[in-house]
Amino acid sequence: MLSRRPPIERPPSKIAGAVYAIIGFFALCVAAFVLLYQGVLGPVTNFRTGFGIVIALYGLFRIYTGITMIRKANRMKGSLQLDGSGQEPKPPVA
Repeated sequence: MLSRRPPIERPPSKIAGAVYAIIGFFALCVAAFVLLYQGVLGPVTNFRTGFGIVIALYGLFRIYTGITMIRKANRMKGSLQLDGSGQEPKPPVA
């Protein structure tokens, strides 16, 4: 019976996490603009309120995802060895 190895997951990147957090911050700014500036986009309607809430939730999700990605990258930083050192057992010290 053949057993398959689980696929190796790519470690998350701190840069990608920072980009996600920045996108989330901009989404929150857009949501604040949609919800707070009444003269620019017309009167407050249910559509505008709902649209602003959806954008704000998206922004919060992106910020959470970015912070989680950065934390995961920091955790995996020390546990992954790419240079090959530490793969062979160390010889006993005489």
